[in-house]
Amino acid sequence: MKTVYCAISFHGFGHLAQVAPVLNRLMSERSDIELIIQSEAPLSILQTWLQRPFRHVIRQTDLGMPMFDALKVNVQATYDAYLNEHEMWAETLAAETAHLREQKPDLVLTNISYRLSAAAGELGIPSMHFCSLNWADIFLSYCHERPRSREIYEWLCASYNQALAFLRVTPGMPMTGMAHVKSIGPISRSGRRCDLREALQRPDADRFVLVSMGGMPYAIPFHDWPVTPGLVWLTGGAVNGRDDFICYKDFPIPHIDLLASCDAVVTKPGYGTLAEAAVNQTPVLYLPRRDWPEEPFQIEWLQQHVPCQEIDEKQLFNGAIVDELNQICAAPPMNPPALKGIDEAVTEILALLP
Repeated sequence: MKTVYCAISFHGFGHLAQVAPVLNRLMSERSDIELIIQSEAPLSILQTWLQRPFRHVIRQTDLGMPMFDALKVNVQATYDAYLNEHEMWAETLAAETAHLREQKPDLVLTNISYRLSAAAGELGIPSMHFCSLNWADIFLSYCHERPRSREIYEWLCASYNQALAFLRVTPGMPMTGMAHVKSIGPISRSGRRCDLREALQRPDADRFVLVSMGGMPYAIPFHDWPVTPGLVWLTGGAVNGRDDFICYKDFPIPHIDLLASCDAVVTKPGYGTLAEAAVNQTPVLYLPRRDWPEEPFQIEWLQQHVPCQEIDEKQLFNGAIVDELNQICAAPPMNPPALKGIDEAVTEILALLP
């Protein structure tokens, strides 16, 4: 048996959205792999994404980015956290190395843990990253004007660069500080389309629209939205007194099938939802997050594959998005992206697992 140890950041669901299709394909091709997942994501969530057995280690993989909400980074908390970890790095690295030594892996994969690649380097274990971003460049983008930011950035890069490769998933941000970067194609899931009128018992509906801001909280005052005949909104929570809102969590429909079956999705830029919308040809209205370094590359890629349009926060909070919704739903179909990144990532992984 070969033991693969995979660290998955729990900073929303985008990291899991990139990892799960790769691990599912890898485990289907190699029956001799024992899979260990290190993540702060709950076991119940991991089990909805991963199709094969694995052992779960509940342990932080990296600092990520402290957030005020789904769109706003807490820059001061981010800087303080990384500065503290940098100053305590000897102790942190020793703890991660001791933990990893106990697992005895043959290969370490991360999305996107600088801690695990540094620990693997200490032990001489091969490691590989695959992601559309890295925390070093994200940190520098927000904190570049603060004291010792370049020093912190270089420490993060050096930790990442202990890995044999960094597979940059499309669409991804530039990775100027990463060594051994190799670009691969998109990674995502395809959903199964179903008849939502029948499944949700709404034969009167003309259009279903999913509202999902990703895996982090973002309060939207849905009670203020106007009623549009025939239009049904699918959200993650109930809206009391409104029969044009349905809580999708009340129905046993996998989220990816729901997204594939809707007429459109309202979201923010983030790898998981945007890639899934493009693959499943679900038009997108998105609320921008101007300072997120990945956003320009994600939106440029999205515009090539599915009808999409930007909205602003005032429109979203007032529900004044029906005209934009009609425009993207009336747009002609586009060409979905080929999910080449899954096979490309598995090929790279297997090359390290003889």
